[in-house]
Amino acid sequence: MPKRPGYNKRLRAALPVVKKAIRLLAVDSDFWFDNHWIVDSTPVPATCPGPR
Repeated sequence: MPKRPGYNKRLRAALPVVKKAIRLLAVDSDFWFDNHWIVDSTPVPATCPGPR
């Protein structure tokens, strides 16, 4: 494995290629034209404020 500075430089230089690959895969899927979005998030408890 290359040393960290060299690895980080190559990783940052490859970012545009990685972004393009992700976009091409996304466009090729059926979900690209779907009206629904799939979201993954941590549930947040909803509370109602009680009388004060």
